[in-house]
Amino acid sequence: MKKINTANICTLFLILLNADFLLSCNTTSSPSPKNTIRLENSESPFIYSSVFDSAKIVSLNLPDSLQIGSVDKLLKYNSYYILVDKKYTKSIFILDQYFNFAQKISMIGNGSKEYEDIIDVTIDTLAGNFYLYDRRKINLYQLPDFFLKMS
Repeated sequence: MKKINTANICTLFLILLNADFLLSCNTTSSPSPKNTIRLENSESPFIYSSVFDSAKIVSLNLPDSLQIGSVDKLLKYNSYYILVDKKYTKSIFILDQYFNFAQKISMIGNGSKEYEDIIDVTIDTLAGNFYLYDRRKINLYQLPDFFLKMS
């Protein structure tokens, strides 16, 4: 029986491993995921009627002392609308079904019940909770009264 040299086997293994690595690092063609949406820049305007059946312009009934800088996110929960201003006021505005001001959530700071920034907000309609994420923690508000439940 012929004796196998382990040094030759190790060398052959390393050569095969390097060849596999070099062949698998092909940057010219990579498979795209199945659920990919390709977005292309277009000079033509977006036609909203191709997506929406109708649109309605509403007036927000806010006190004169209250300002909304931008609406970065709009959520609906039962008969409430939740407007999120991440950039300017870093606040969340709660409006009723007729777009009347109901409440403002604005607790900016470093305390346990405060937030520094609004990264995202979401609603868990099954549990009746509203979540505010600010990179450090997630504040949990109880719906529909929007009181801070825990942080």
